[in-house]
Amino acid sequence: MQHLTSTRVTLPGLEGSYEAYVAPGRDCSPLFTLDTTRKIAAETQKVAAASRDPRSAETIHVLEAAPAAAGQRAAIVVHVDWCAQTDGDADAARIVTPNGNGLYPLGTDWQWAPVACRQ
Repeated sequence: MQHLTSTRVTLPGLEGSYEAYVAPGRDCSPLFTLDTTRKIAAETQKVAAASRDPRSAETIHVLEAAPAAAGQRAAIVVHVDWCAQTDGDADAARIVTPNGNGLYPLGTDWQWAPVACRQ
């Protein structure tokens, strides 16, 4: 398991800052817990809904199954970017899978900025 440092990041266009984890020396490329991913998803959808053209805004969606017998919930994280489609609507969406630490790399090409990046 890779050593990760806790930090907070912001993204132009989204309100607030978000708890993230970064690998030292990786320019603060953030990884997020599922709870933080839910917050980012809600904010991206809010921004898209307020946009003149909601299809121009990239959004994150968390699709959750009902709790399993053990109480854990299964979730699928989807990144939607209508501008990226080339062969129809299916190209606009991609599944974001968690890494080995259970953290999600959201908006890997977005301009995340560290609020405080401690290494």
